[in-house]
Amino acid sequence: MKLDDCQSENQIELRYCEVNTFYFKSTYSLQRAAVEQECVCCAAVETEPLSVPVLCTNGTRSHHTVLSVTKCDCLSKRCTSNTIIKLCKNISTR
Repeated sequence: MKLDDCQSENQIELRYCEVNTFYFKSTYSLQRAAVEQECVCCAAVETEPLSVPVLCTNGTRSHHTVLSVTKCDCLSKRCTSNTIIKLCKNISTR
């Protein structure tokens, strides 16, 4: 990780999810005898701080805190106008 003129002393592995990712899923409904479109939105819902030791070019050492994802969640609904925007807003305010 690099921050200004400082860099992490060791490689760090941050957990993540596909933040604010959305996609469409098509499924066949036997009840309706039709293909239905489903909108799915995924986002990080929980994070934890991670303290990363960094070494700066002037020789000083310090710690920088970053957020690492601990939980992702997805919501889905039948697609209508503005569904994706509403889904992503709902999941990010959980």
